[in-house]
Amino acid sequence: MQQILITGAAGGIGRAAAKKFSALGYSLWLVDREGSALEELCRQLPHCRAFIVDLADRAQLSNLLSELESDPGELAVGLVNAGIASTLHVADSDPADLDLQLEVNLRSAIQINRALAKKMLTQKRGHIINTISAAALVPLPGSATYSATKFGLRGFTNALHAELQGSGVYVSGIYPSAVDTPMLRWEARNGGSPLNFVSTPKSADYIADLILKALRTRKLEYYSSRSDSWMGKLIGCVPGLLVRIYPFFARLGQRGMQRYRRQLELQGEH
Repeated sequence: MQQILITGAAGGIGRAAAKKFSALGYSLWLVDREGSALEELCRQLPHCRAFIVDLADRAQLSNLLSELESDPGELAVGLVNAGIASTLHVADSDPADLDLQLEVNLRSAIQINRALAKKMLTQKRGHIINTISAAALVPLPGSATYSATKFGLRGFTNALHAELQGSGVYVSGIYPSAVDTPMLRWEARNGGSPLNFVSTPKSADYIADLILKALRTRKLEYYSSRSDSWMGKLIGCVPGLLVRIYPFFARLGQRGMQRYRRQLELQGEH
């Protein structure tokens, strides 16, 4: 039975991916800091192990990676998916909050990728998939540190892909824009960047299917839409363009955020 490690497994994308990989017959290593939600998910799925780990706690992370590296079983897939965001401007932010985003979104992701690469090179096969974000291409005013972690993770993912070329170990990055998850709902209620709401949010199942596509086709980068890909690459080539077009897209995003809030209210969420 093939094994997969999923971090951020109790959240929207991680939960959807866990269910899809379980349906395909995978044995699951599920990692999240939300213990009750993680254990509840594991009770629903066969061949599931729950690891309650705060990825910002370096000792807990180290223990997880030691167990991963020492486990004799073969690991087919590592889905590095955990992430957190803040909606404050940099000058208004608590330094501890900035550090927390760096720890979870970037440092822990790099350390997990290292452990996965080491194990999979020994196996001579495997696939590392990082859930990154469209914020790795389009910086989000109001979420500057989040954007920085995602820019960094994209650079790391692409470099690791080059390092492992020809080894039998594949690396892919997933770049969703708005996804209907607990994180996006929190941002909608707490002043998240309006750029997150320019497009209609995708479902977590849609992104999980994109992850399965990455596993099949083994390309380096996958975007939730073609327009996200082209817009991100354009702004990446002309960074100053964002300042000029931001007011227009911010207005679009504000309207999109209002629609999304109304949708949540109709669903009974406040």
